[in-house]
Amino acid sequence: MAKVYRGELIKSGMSKKETSVSLGLETIGSALYEDSFLGFAYNKEAKLTKYKDNIKLLEYFSKQGINDISLTLNGWQKYGLDSSINKKLKFSAALGKKGSFKQLVEECKKGNYELYIADDISGVAYDRAFDGFAERKDTAKKIDRTYANLSLYDSATSRFEDKGYLTSPASYTKILKSFLKSAEKNNVKNINLKSLGTQLN
Repeated sequence: MAKVYRGELIKSGMSKKETSVSLGLETIGSALYEDSFLGFAYNKEAKLTKYKDNIKLLEYFSKQGINDISLTLNGWQKYGLDSSINKKLKFSAALGKKGSFKQLVEECKKGNYELYIADDISGVAYDRAFDGFAERKDTAKKIDRTYANLSLYDSATSRFEDKGYLTSPASYTKILKSFLKSAEKNNVKNINLKSLGTQLN
């Protein structure tokens, strides 16, 4: 039936069109895991996808004839997926030198690939010293004026745990302005804002 219908459409003037395959890739750079040294526990950064690994991915799919590619980098920053708020681009040294990231940017320009940097400002899992996030000013408040926590699901315990803080929408503009200014300096043109807009705090 589909063949007959297609034949009728072609007879009536509809022509066949060549379609190109487009591909959206998302990679995870790094994340923290617990390790120990001489009996002392500490958080170590696991290298999952280095900047040069992303270049290899692009080259691989290009050889397969796929040239319409968009690449989104998650966990690209210091501490990876477990970073604090990003007011500036602080690249993870575990994923390669800054020159490696510049090489990835150049590779994307050369191949006409879309490169996106993922940034999620709706919540802060880890509030670290001098990270640009001020708990008192930048946290969303509950009705009783206490700080609103970021609830994260732990698959190991099957429970939600209060970890970090929800960012106040009043701070979004300030954080984004600072981040975009830093992105422009590093020739980053596209930002993926992840969960922003999916919930109202």
